[in-house]
Amino acid sequence: MTSTILVTGASGLIGRHAVALLQSGGHTVRAFQRHPIGKVESVSGDARTDVQALCAAARGCDAVVHLAGRADVGESRRDPAGYAQLNATGALNALEAARAAGALFVLASSQRVYPLQPDLCREDAPLAPDSPYGYAKWVAELWCRMASEQFGLTTRVLRFFSVYGPGQRANGGSGRRQSLLRSQGRCTGRGRLPPPRRQSLLRSQARCALLPAATPPLNRCYRALPPNSGVASGVQYGGTA
Repeated sequence: MTSTILVTGASGLIGRHAVALLQSGGHTVRAFQRHPIGKVESVSGDARTDVQALCAAARGCDAVVHLAGRADVGESRRDPAGYAQLNATGALNALEAARAAGALFVLASSQRVYPLQPDLCREDAPLAPDSPYGYAKWVAELWCRMASEQFGLTTRVLRFFSVYGPGQRANGGSGRRQSLLRSQGRCTGRGRLPPPRRQSLLRSQARCALLPAATPPLNRCYRALPPNSGVASGVQYGGTA
């Protein structure tokens, strides 16, 4: 069964791969970002302020996959208000668009809602962000809970762990990880990993972003872990959202 799916942040690291996977599966894809992209229907706008444009983009869609956001922890400490505007308020605006369209909503959250610790992270661990980035993602998760409880909107939250791969910028933890791999001769060129991990990491995370849009309608939170992480791979249930 094919669907019409709106992807925000479609030109981003995960967004590019998510759009390609949806198209290869025969789905109709609509993109929402500040600048149009080729080979897909695009609606230009800013998730922080263009609520009407978001609602227009979501009209007729079966699901909204919200990937738009900023993800540099260090930068968030220098610009907490900017991160709150995009990662929290932008998510609320996208939720409103999904509610108006009667569409399922998928949020890309982060492992940074959990406290930093040397031990393995459990799904039921108390949430304790250590940065404005983590707090903004936590607020976005709370908006999802609010939309589910108050308006009956089906929402799903993905907490991504260590997203990296081709096209990764050298900022944030994952970007610095690639810089380290390059210095060790394990990653060559700009954002290029040795086979077979070169494409599999991002494609796996993109599949994680899309899987909740195709499973039974429950309001849930998932952990999205990279393959071969030594902990788990794919999507794991992590509680209600």
